[in-house]
Amino acid sequence: FPQNLIYCISIYHYFTLHLKQNERNFISMGIQTDKILKDIKNGAITDASINAIDSIDESRIRTQIANDIDAAFPSRSQFSAACGIHGSQLSEFFNGRKKFGRDNLLTIFITLHYDCDKIQDTLKYLGETMLYARNKRDCHIIKAIHDQKSLEETDRFLMTDGYDPISPDAKELYRGESKYGNGKQH
Repeated sequence: FPQNLIYCISIYHYFTLHLKQNERNFISMGIQTDKILKDIKNGAITDASINAIDSIDESRIRTQIANDIDAAFPSRSQFSAACGIHGSQLSEFFNGRKKFGRDNLLTIFITLHYDCDKIQDTLKYLGETMLYARNKRDCHIIKAIHDQKSLEETDRFLMTDGYDPISPDAKELYRGESKYGNGKQH
Protein backbone atom coordinates (compact mmCIF):
# COMPACT_ATOMS: atom_id res chain seq x y z
CA PHE A 1 0.00 0.00 0.00
CA PRO A 2 2.67 2.63 0.83
CA GLN A 3 4.35 1.92 -2.53
CA ASN A 4 1.06 2.56 -4.33
CA LEU A 5 0.58 5.80 -2.40
CA ILE A 6 4.08 6.99 -3.29
CA TYR A 7 3.47 6.02 -6.91
CA CYS A 8 0.11 7.88 -6.93
CA ILE A 9 1.78 10.99 -5.53
CA SER A 10 4.49 10.86 -8.20
CA ILE A 11 1.83 10.43 -10.89
CA TYR A 12 -0.04 13.40 -9.43
CA HIS A 13 3.10 15.55 -9.67
CA TYR A 14 3.72 14.36 -13.23
CA PHE A 15 0.20 15.31 -14.32
CA THR A 16 0.33 18.63 -12.47
CA LEU A 17 3.51 19.59 -14.31
CA HIS A 18 2.35 18.15 -17.59
CA LEU A 19 -1.03 19.89 -17.59
CA LYS A 20 0.68 23.27 -17.10
CA GLN A 21 2.40 22.82 -20.44
CA ASN A 22 0.64 23.76 -23.65
CA GLU A 23 -2.19 21.49 -24.77
CA ARG A 24 -1.18 18.61 -27.02
CA ASN A 25 -2.93 18.30 -30.33
CA PHE A 26 -5.04 15.13 -30.31
CA ILE A 27 -6.18 15.74 -33.85
CA SER A 28 -4.65 18.52 -35.89
CA MET A 29 -6.51 21.33 -34.17
CA GLY A 30 -4.84 24.41 -35.61
CA ILE A 31 -4.65 27.25 -33.09
CA GLN A 32 -4.19 25.99 -29.53
CA THR A 33 -6.54 26.90 -26.70
CA ASP A 34 -3.91 28.89 -24.79
CA LYS A 35 -3.26 31.09 -27.83
CA ILE A 36 -6.98 31.63 -28.42
CA LEU A 37 -7.47 32.72 -24.80
CA LYS A 38 -4.45 35.03 -25.00
CA ASP A 39 -5.72 36.57 -28.26
CA ILE A 40 -9.18 37.13 -26.74
CA LYS A 41 -7.64 38.88 -23.72
CA ASN A 42 -5.48 41.03 -26.02
CA GLY A 43 -8.44 41.96 -28.22
CA ALA A 44 -6.94 40.19 -31.24
CA ILE A 45 -10.04 38.05 -31.79
CA THR A 46 -13.19 39.75 -32.97
CA ASP A 47 -16.71 38.40 -33.16
CA ALA A 48 -16.22 37.84 -36.89
CA SER A 49 -12.92 35.96 -36.49
CA ILE A 50 -14.35 33.47 -33.99
CA ASN A 51 -15.81 31.47 -36.89
CA ALA A 52 -12.31 31.04 -38.35
CA ILE A 53 -11.07 29.18 -35.26
CA ASP A 54 -10.59 25.47 -35.84
CA SER A 55 -12.83 24.36 -33.00
CA ILE A 56 -12.92 20.92 -31.47
CA ASP A 57 -15.83 19.06 -32.94
CA GLU A 58 -16.96 15.96 -31.04
CA SER A 59 -17.85 14.26 -34.32
CA ARG A 60 -14.20 14.57 -35.46
CA ILE A 61 -13.06 12.98 -32.22
CA ARG A 62 -15.61 10.16 -32.49
CA THR A 63 -14.46 9.60 -36.08
CA GLN A 64 -10.82 9.43 -34.94
CA ILE A 65 -11.73 6.87 -32.26
CA ALA A 66 -13.64 4.83 -34.88
CA ASN A 67 -10.59 4.98 -37.16
CA ASP A 68 -8.38 3.79 -34.30
CA ILE A 69 -10.74 0.86 -33.72
CA ASP A 70 -10.74 -0.02 -37.42
CA ALA A 71 -6.93 0.07 -37.46
CA ALA A 72 -6.53 -2.06 -34.31
CA PHE A 73 -9.28 -4.67 -34.79
CA PRO A 74 -10.33 -6.77 -37.79
CA SER A 75 -13.97 -5.84 -37.18
CA ARG A 76 -16.11 -3.63 -34.98
CA SER A 77 -17.85 -6.73 -33.62
CA GLN A 78 -14.48 -8.05 -32.37
CA PHE A 79 -13.83 -4.70 -30.72
CA SER A 80 -17.31 -4.79 -29.19
CA ALA A 81 -16.59 -8.22 -27.74
CA ALA A 82 -13.20 -7.06 -26.42
CA CYS A 83 -14.55 -4.02 -24.60
CA GLY A 84 -17.97 -5.36 -23.61
CA ILE A 85 -19.97 -2.52 -25.14
CA HIS A 86 -22.76 -3.71 -27.43
CA GLY A 87 -22.17 -3.02 -31.12
CA SER A 88 -25.41 -1.08 -31.53
CA GLN A 89 -24.40 1.24 -28.67
CA LEU A 90 -21.00 1.81 -30.29
CA SER A 91 -22.71 2.57 -33.59
CA GLU A 92 -25.03 5.09 -31.92
CA PHE A 93 -22.02 6.71 -30.23
CA PHE A 94 -20.08 7.03 -33.49
CA ASN A 95 -23.16 8.43 -35.25
CA GLY A 96 -23.61 11.04 -32.51
CA ARG A 97 -26.96 9.66 -31.31
CA LYS A 98 -25.59 8.43 -27.96
CA LYS A 99 -23.23 10.04 -25.47
CA PHE A 100 -21.07 7.70 -23.45
CA GLY A 101 -20.21 8.27 -19.82
CA ARG A 102 -16.66 8.36 -18.53
CA ASP A 103 -16.38 4.64 -17.67
CA ASN A 104 -17.57 3.56 -21.13
CA LEU A 105 -15.09 5.95 -22.72
CA LEU A 106 -12.31 4.61 -20.49
CA THR A 107 -13.34 1.09 -21.51
CA ILE A 108 -12.86 2.05 -25.16
CA PHE A 109 -9.57 3.88 -24.55
CA ILE A 110 -8.01 1.12 -22.45
CA THR A 111 -9.08 -1.51 -25.00
CA LEU A 112 -7.38 0.62 -27.68
CA HIS A 113 -4.26 0.94 -25.45
CA TYR A 114 -4.33 4.75 -25.47
CA ASP A 115 -1.68 6.29 -23.25
CA CYS A 116 -2.55 8.57 -20.31
CA ASP A 117 -2.02 11.78 -22.27
CA LYS A 118 -4.30 10.73 -25.10
CA ILE A 119 -6.95 9.54 -22.63
CA GLN A 120 -6.83 12.82 -20.69
CA ASP A 121 -7.09 14.92 -23.86
CA THR A 122 -9.89 12.84 -25.33
CA LEU A 123 -11.93 12.87 -22.11
CA LYS A 124 -11.55 16.66 -21.98
CA TYR A 125 -12.50 17.12 -25.65
CA LEU A 126 -15.60 14.96 -25.18
CA GLY A 127 -16.68 17.01 -22.16
CA GLU A 128 -15.95 14.36 -19.54
CA THR A 129 -13.96 14.75 -16.35
CA MET A 130 -10.29 13.95 -16.79
CA LEU A 131 -8.63 11.39 -14.53
CA TYR A 132 -7.63 13.03 -11.28
CA ALA A 133 -4.63 11.45 -9.55
CA ARG A 134 -5.76 12.56 -6.08
CA ASN A 135 -8.93 10.51 -6.46
CA LYS A 136 -7.95 7.01 -5.32
CA ARG A 137 -10.02 5.15 -7.94
CA ASP A 138 -8.66 7.41 -10.69
CA CYS A 139 -5.14 6.92 -9.36
CA HIS A 140 -5.62 3.15 -9.67
CA ILE A 141 -6.84 3.64 -13.25
CA ILE A 142 -3.88 5.90 -14.11
CA LYS A 143 -1.46 3.34 -12.68
CA ALA A 144 -3.12 0.53 -14.65
CA ILE A 145 -2.89 2.57 -17.85
CA HIS A 146 0.74 3.44 -17.13
CA ASP A 147 1.47 -0.24 -16.50
CA GLN A 148 -0.28 -1.08 -19.82
CA LYS A 149 -2.77 -3.39 -18.15
CA SER A 150 -5.56 -4.85 -20.23
CA LEU A 151 -9.16 -3.89 -19.54
CA GLU A 152 -9.73 -7.12 -17.63
CA GLU A 153 -6.54 -6.60 -15.58
CA THR A 154 -7.56 -3.01 -14.86
CA ASP A 155 -10.98 -4.13 -13.63
CA ARG A 156 -9.39 -6.81 -11.40
CA PHE A 157 -6.85 -4.27 -10.08
CA LEU A 158 -9.68 -1.88 -9.14
CA MET A 159 -11.85 -4.56 -7.58
CA THR A 160 -8.98 -6.04 -5.57
CA ASP A 161 -8.78 -2.74 -3.70
CA GLY A 162 -12.58 -2.46 -3.42
CA TYR A 163 -13.27 -0.03 -6.27
CA ASP A 164 -15.85 -0.30 -9.04
CA PRO A 165 -14.63 -1.85 -12.28
CA ILE A 166 -14.70 0.19 -15.48
CA SER A 167 -16.09 -2.18 -18.07
CA PRO A 168 -19.77 -3.05 -18.49
CA ASP A 169 -18.91 -6.78 -18.53
CA ALA A 170 -17.14 -6.61 -15.17
CA LYS A 171 -19.94 -4.55 -13.67
CA GLU A 172 -22.44 -7.22 -14.74
CA LEU A 173 -20.24 -10.15 -13.74
CA TYR A 174 -19.33 -8.76 -10.34
CA ARG A 175 -22.54 -6.88 -9.62
CA GLY A 176 -22.61 -8.08 -6.01
CA GLU A 177 -19.00 -7.02 -5.41
CA SER A 178 -19.23 -3.62 -7.04
CA LYS A 179 -20.92 -0.35 -6.14
CA TYR A 180 -24.13 -2.29 -6.27
CA GLY A 181 -22.82 -4.14 -3.25
CA ASN A 182 -20.01 -2.75 -1.14
CA GLY A 183 -17.43 -1.44 -3.63
CA LYS A 184 -16.01 2.09 -3.50
CA GLN A 185 -16.28 4.82 -6.12
CA HIS A 186 -13.71 7.20 -4.62
